[in-house]
Amino acid sequence: MGRASDRLPATPPALADFRDRFTRGTLTIFARHGWDRERGGLVERLTPDLAPDPTPYRRSMVHARQLYVYSTWAERLDDAGFADHADRIHRHLVERFADREQGGWFEKTDLDGRVVSADKVLYSHAFVLLGLTAYGSCLGRDVEAELERTLAYVESRFRCGDGLYRTVLDRAGRDISDGVDQNPLMHLLEAVLLLFERSGRRDALAIADAVVGRAQRSFLRDGLILEHLGHDLEPHPVKGHVAEPGHQAEWAWLLNWYGRLAGRDDLDGPCRALFGNGLRLGWDPGTGGLFDQIDRTGGQAIVPSKRLWPLGETIKAATVLPGCVEAFGETPESLIALLCRRYLRPDGRWAERLHRDMTVADASLPASTCYHLSFALTEALRAGGDAGR
Repeated sequence: MGRASDRLPATPPALADFRDRFTRGTLTIFARHGWDRERGGLVERLTPDLAPDPTPYRRSMVHARQLYVYSTWAERLDDAGFADHADRIHRHLVERFADREQGGWFEKTDLDGRVVSADKVLYSHAFVLLGLTAYGSCLGRDVEAELERTLAYVESRFRCGDGLYRTVLDRAGRDISDGVDQNPLMHLLEAVLLLFERSGRRDALAIADAVVGRAQRSFLRDGLILEHLGHDLEPHPVKGHVAEPGHQAEWAWLLNWYGRLAGRDDLDGPCRALFGNGLRLGWDPGTGGLFDQIDRTGGQAIVPSKRLWPLGETIKAATVLPGCVEAFGETPESLIALLCRRYLRPDGRWAERLHRDMTVADASLPASTCYHLSFALTEALRAGGDAGR
């Protein structure tokens, strides 16, 4: 099988540039430099000169995200090397992170594969579901038993109400979370939507129904998704004021996807309001980009730096909600151009975080960011007529 990025349909210049930087640069970088050839497993983060940084652990979440990325692009580009990389990521994920005694997936190992955190984290389990779904559907690998066990563990251990899930469990299954966070719930929704889209499983759509209902009842306040609730499902007493503009875009995109799959035609208005409010409070009209965190009660930036991933999520939402970013003087094409101008270098490396003035604050390369770049690119290509599979 050969590389096929040149055979993709004609695309606007900025999108073609994004596609080439990611497919020819980023994917190759992490396939070559992101794997520990001595001990096995994925490197958590690369330095700007593509050396492994000294992070002393590996996470199941990173392996699951990279499994999703390389499965997706092995199929899209018909690339045998990327398929092989997905295979070795899957092997390591199963061998090192699966808890064969208690079920579920461990959170962390050390660099030699010894478990250093036996906690069970919903956020990571959601990505395991996403990665396994992509691996099975894109590459035809038999992961049905692993999918079934993971979904059963999530539903039997994490679920604690109608669309409500615990965030962190100890190995024995006891809840050790500090309140309820939206982020793992959001990614669980993402995973079951992909599972339903690829397999038609009605149980996956039923989970999505419940999660969306819970998000609308509990997390959606004043047109924004709250990041943190207490166990009483009210805004967390310490962190309840925090909102993240990137998550407003991500939820808007997810609710749009859910609406299309579930046949819900009543979600366009809420999606646009959610996305618009996130842009209104989080977009920097001076230099562009989205602030990392804002105070939902006062509107000011709490963390005024600008990571790459919120811009990627904004590109995704802009492709399915036309007219929203245009109200702020932007277009999907201009957002992609900003990504390539300020963050993603021609060789596939990137700046992970910028200061408010768009100068580089962090030039390291977390492996987990590949997932955000991949999803932003596939959604932009799909909107341009390249649906892939």
